[in-house]
Amino acid sequence: MKKITTLAAIAAVAGLASCTAQAPKANLKTELDSLSYSIGMAQTQGLKGYLVGRMDVDTAYLAEFIKGVNEGAKKSGKKETAYMARDYYVGNNLKAEQTGPCSVRLHIPDIQGTPGNKMVFAPNHRLVPNIVVHRCEGIEVDSITMYNSGGMGFIAQMSKNLTVSKMVVTPPSGKVVSCTADATHFSNCTGKIRIEDCLFENQMDDATNIHGIYMRIKKKISPYKLLVQLVHHEQLGMDIFNPKDSVEMVDAKTMVTYAHAQIDSVKRLNKDFTEITFSDNLSEKVKINDVVGATVTPDIVLRNTVCRRNRARGVLLGSRTSISVEGCTFHIGGAAIMTGGDSQYWFEQGGVSNMTIRNNIFDNCMFGNWGRAIISLDAGEEPEPADVPRFNRNVLVENNEFRLVDSRIVSAVSVDGFVFRNNKIIRSDDYPFSSQQAEPFIMERSVHVDIEKE
Repeated sequence: MKKITTLAAIAAVAGLASCTAQAPKANLKTELDSLSYSIGMAQTQGLKGYLVGRMDVDTAYLAEFIKGVNEGAKKSGKKETAYMARDYYVGNNLKAEQTGPCSVRLHIPDIQGTPGNKMVFAPNHRLVPNIVVHRCEGIEVDSITMYNSGGMGFIAQMSKNLTVSKMVVTPPSGKVVSCTADATHFSNCTGKIRIEDCLFENQMDDATNIHGIYMRIKKKISPYKLLVQLVHHEQLGMDIFNPKDSVEMVDAKTMVTYAHAQIDSVKRLNKDFTEITFSDNLSEKVKINDVVGATVTPDIVLRNTVCRRNRARGVLLGSRTSISVEGCTFHIGGAAIMTGGDSQYWFEQGGVSNMTIRNNIFDNCMFGNWGRAIISLDAGEEPEPADVPRFNRNVLVENNEFRLVDSRIVSAVSVDGFVFRNNKIIRSDDYPFSSQQAEPFIMERSVHVDIEKE
């Protein structure tokens, strides 16, 4: 036997299987017997003009565009994360033994696998993103196809007014994974973020994550000066504040904002610590281990985009300005749409103030282990006082279609103003139905809730 030791930091293992849903099969001698084929041929005679005139596809790349569409159509049965698959975190060393020409014994406790599925092994590193935007303004990314990335597909930091349109993230033929992290990721950006007419599939993490960053208060140097710390290792070395920025002081346990201040100057000491001097004396409520975040957040528009077959969630959205999710399709193993904020691990600033989720299709989401519900509105670790504003506010969910493999439709924590109306809910038989005893609407510490049920 040949003994093998792999030095990967973490192996994330997920079984992948083809989608259980099967398209109806017609007993036709030729494709010309199909009425839909004839209609399709007739209706697509002007396809070239539509692509050029309406979708702004450059004629120089039209052939490649159509090739990509055809390839995407042929991949409709592409492998996806298997039903209720899980991850296995194995530490710094993964040991294995080769037991035959096509067999390996893995030394992972309690590992479970299904014959015919594929296992994906990945390190805990996100070192090679495809596109990085840092402190830029007015960037537009249009008509790009990404087949693979050793990290994020697209990441933007400290930038303003960003557009991602007609981006396709999909693995090449014969491969399982596209990006090894998020397809797109936005951190401490402002202005307007637009994501339109995109396809994000088979990445190892979310389709997009849009958030700010919290820094932990480590020391009150003077009445007007703080020593603050970047905590999560993936954020180290970032400069997230500028002079004249307005910031909020947030209770680390309840996520309640209790004070605001304006920055006079910023001095980064090293990759971990920064000194912030403020224009005026700080509130006496400021205490050690609370967090500081920016008050300016972006308008977010997510439109006509497909998110499917990836590990983890669909979109993670955090903004106190406005968020619109319209005309999208989600087929996700976990939560399709998630909001939140945390000061315990990721230190991602979130919370929403005006969010509209309209005219979307939620197709068999929650067939995995990532999330509390199809739409998951999260908050802090501990309940906030009853007399303070809720962490999430003004959320409208209307005119959507939910095809349920899991009974949990919405989980809302600390929401003031939630409306659910004119939505179509269908029980799906494409997977074993889970959480049959769970409530479809889970409301915690929420007020002004209006749920219209069928």
